[in-house]
Amino acid sequence: MTNANANANAVRVTRALVRGDRDDWNARSRAGWNARSRARASASASASGSPETRLASWLRNRFAFDALALTLERPPGDDGYGVRATCVCDDGIARGDVIVAIPRDAMLDARSALGDAAFERARARGLSSFQLLTVSLLREWRLKDTTSRWKPYLDTLPEDDGRWHPLLWRDEDVEQHLPANSTHAGARLRGLIRACEEDTRLFRSIVDELNIDDENWPSMRHVRWAVSIVISRAFRLNELDDEECLREVRDDALLETLNDLDADCWEGSGGDSGEDDEFSVMALVPWADGLNHSSDAGDEAILTYDTLSQTATLRAHKAYACGEQVFDSYGSNLSDEDLFVNYGFVDVQSSRTNFVEFSGEDFLRAASEIGFQMHAKAEDDDISFIDPKAALLRVDSVVGVGENAMFFGECFLEYNEQDVENVVLRTFSHLLDSASTRACDDLVVKARETLGNLREGDTLVGFKAAAYVLCREQEAIEAARSAVARQLSMCDNSN
Repeated sequence: MTNANANANAVRVTRALVRGDRDDWNARSRAGWNARSRARASASASASGSPETRLASWLRNRFAFDALALTLERPPGDDGYGVRATCVCDDGIARGDVIVAIPRDAMLDARSALGDAAFERARARGLSSFQLLTVSLLREWRLKDTTSRWKPYLDTLPEDDGRWHPLLWRDEDVEQHLPANSTHAGARLRGLIRACEEDTRLFRSIVDELNIDDENWPSMRHVRWAVSIVISRAFRLNELDDEECLREVRDDALLETLNDLDADCWEGSGGDSGEDDEFSVMALVPWADGLNHSSDAGDEAILTYDTLSQTATLRAHKAYACGEQVFDSYGSNLSDEDLFVNYGFVDVQSSRTNFVEFSGEDFLRAASEIGFQMHAKAEDDDISFIDPKAALLRVDSVVGVGENAMFFGECFLEYNEQDVENVVLRTFSHLLDSASTRACDDLVVKARETLGNLREGDTLVGFKAAAYVLCREQEAIEAARSAVARQLSMCDNSN
């Protein structure tokens, strides 16, 4: 899912929103940085000997990396953030300043890790770019203490402690906190777990292509860990420098709107599809992936990649004082469920739009249950590019069914223009009625007790984050039911 703009970009893989940046970062990257603060940060880091310190030294010695105004550190205690980026410049950081600049050679991507021959052999076996990066990470982790050149970076990655990402929970914990058929977030998480099981079998079938002499490699547990890393940390780099090619990509993206992220209603259920294209590559970007997400940060705080300088850069979305934590954005329009399932946390934001999500398959199944007629030409080229399984339809808790979700229904339902709006609304009303009974009252009450008193801006992880997502989903369902009921009433009155 890309919206290519300007001359090259990088975005978090799970939500591939791309914003171009034609400015020459070199002209501004040194502006505002105080040499004294950099020296102080370097001296402090050298003394600590932390994995983040060793990463900075590796980047600096091998790639002439400049940490600019930031340091990565692990504060004592568990505030939900883990590693954090902190401003160490005495003069602070101004809005728009470059705060991260990572050269292409430092990034971990499948071709660089596997080598051309192994990469082509694995790709010939049908692995997507997401799977290629995942298996590359697994292989480098296996070689971490011997031959991997990314060891300083790998040492900074969170290990499998069963806490920081829901993919790493025990199956009994998933069932206890997100019971089957009780929440959409639980369904998405189980979908990821099933995908990890399939990937484990696939990766074991290509050990020869990867020159690994272990038919039991990798374990299912290791795959779940690697997927949690890639889904939460990887970026997609759009390696284009030809304006005509970029224009073609933008045009193609418009033709595939229904499988792209839309602020109104819906998006592909797994975020970025992970499918390859000739213009981009998925990669893990050391240091840049150490910054935490802020829902207050907009598109200007998304990492961008420039093909001319072969550098991924990030600019500050606001001013920071020395000692403050510095944030980036993992993408726009992320729901509580997106943050939890993909990144393992939720930040409490009462202003965040609350909505209910259904897959395109859910919609078509509900329409069939009610007895509505499916379009007889669903296989026509006009709509053949729409994948109901991948489409994620969003019903807003205030607006109700939006234009794109309505258009999805129009594509598949055999009704005239006058009647189709009523049919689509009734289908979503049926879905919402069914969803309202998914979570039993006792489960919701227990989740609310788990949450206790929350403050705006709190960061929740683990089981508490799951409880928050469950409660927010139930609130969204009831609000969406009311919104769709109003739409139906207006539709009936207009007819």
